[in-house]
Amino acid sequence: MLNQLDEKELVQGIKASLEPLAAPESLKAFAHDIASHAQESKRLHAAKRKKKYWRGLAACAAACGILIFTAQVSPAFASMLQNIPGFSVASDWLSTKRGQDGVENAAHHQYKPFEPVMEQFGDIKVSLADVYLTSDKLVYKAFISSSAFEGHIIRNPDGTLGLDREAERFTVLNEDFEQIEGGESQEIIRDKETGESILVSSYTIQLTPEEVQAFIKKNPKILQFKLYIAGVNKQKADREFAVNVPFQSSQWMQDRVIHLNQPVDVTGDPDIQGLVLENVKITPVHTYAELRLDSSQAYELNLDLAKEHVVQLTDNNGKVYPLETYRLKYQPTNVKYEPGRIELSFNSSPYFDETVKSLQLHIADIEVSDVSQGSMFTLDMNEKLPQVVQFKNSKMTITKARYEEGFLKLTVVQDTEAPMQIRFNVPAYMKKIAESPELTKKYYEEDTASRADLLIPEAGRTEYELSIMAPEQSKYEIQMARELDEVQVNRTIDVNLK
Repeated sequence: MLNQLDEKELVQGIKASLEPLAAPESLKAFAHDIASHAQESKRLHAAKRKKKYWRGLAACAAACGILIFTAQVSPAFASMLQNIPGFSVASDWLSTKRGQDGVENAAHHQYKPFEPVMEQFGDIKVSLADVYLTSDKLVYKAFISSSAFEGHIIRNPDGTLGLDREAERFTVLNEDFEQIEGGESQEIIRDKETGESILVSSYTIQLTPEEVQAFIKKNPKILQFKLYIAGVNKQKADREFAVNVPFQSSQWMQDRVIHLNQPVDVTGDPDIQGLVLENVKITPVHTYAELRLDSSQAYELNLDLAKEHVVQLTDNNGKVYPLETYRLKYQPTNVKYEPGRIELSFNSSPYFDETVKSLQLHIADIEVSDVSQGSMFTLDMNEKLPQVVQFKNSKMTITKARYEEGFLKLTVVQDTEAPMQIRFNVPAYMKKIAESPELTKKYYEEDTASRADLLIPEAGRTEYELSIMAPEQSKYEIQMARELDEVQVNRTIDVNLK
């Protein structure tokens, strides 16, 4: 379930690496997206849409490091790979990156409505490339080099490169659209010829179709960006620089949207009877599918991206379009969160391939979480155990209970016929945690190793030990809520593109 406390837990890992700068909502949104697939969350959050403003700057990118791959590319495409003004970059890295984000497919079909540019401001070089505008998204890459990186390159535990927390923060934002949401990822690579360090930021900005159409109707010749730079512990951007990208509106292509509202039956779950595939959108760069629960207001929908083939998209020629990520949905007009609705994003698309007549979307399983507060039960520490607790159609038995060093510790036996992944907490104490910075730090930082309030079912196991952060008292009101609980689907939906 997505509430204030869950969201804090989701972004806790990234918050530790961010400087405490005052940030506009648009940049806070980027932090949500970067932390999207942490071990416990396995989800991508969409940011609430807010009016864009610049009175502060946040370090909203995790230095993900560099992964160099070997890729076989044609000489013509290899030449295109080097077309980043001011940089030679690493063609094997860039070809892999472009293959993943759909840029390669669009470039092969000569779809390049934007021309890459390079600007130099003192010792800072910034180039914008791989810019694409769809009916509701703007994607682009920023390549930046600066002497400010010197002395701040670190090697992460996994061997990748990144910037330390003492480095200046560089962010490139678009200035043409009033409202934005989206995500940013950053990587450090080495220039192929000069060996200099290059900060590569990849952006995906969510827009509304109305915003895009209004922009196109103006017959624009450029797209306007700004590079913002903030020093360590600075509350405002130290410097900002304008960068304009030429735009050929005559080359811009409209997305193909197939409206379906196709129901998908789900069996064997007490809460989830079905899904609905609302639409499939094919752009020159990506393919998207919008999926929702038929009970979308009661449960949050997520996917476990750590699993292989959790969702798979193929066409009638057998080509597979890998799932890149997904995001939770907001209604763009009133910023209302829609917990049971997600948008799947697949690498590349059949936009230019006339032989593709149909797509097949296979869904192996999904994850659901209660949106409401879930069920409550009372535990009296003075009463004898065992105590049977009913949660939905799953029965559990509390066999042991004790209080120890700030935690209510429970031994729980879960019914093996209907196992569920369940979060336990004491709501009255969780409210105090939310209101106290000291308790918040203790809950989300200091006691994470000791806290075990999520029951994660394992095959062949029935007994689980829980440690719920709470004060010592004689009676507890305990809340149970289904959280990121797996639901088997195993259905394939055919999408006719004719």
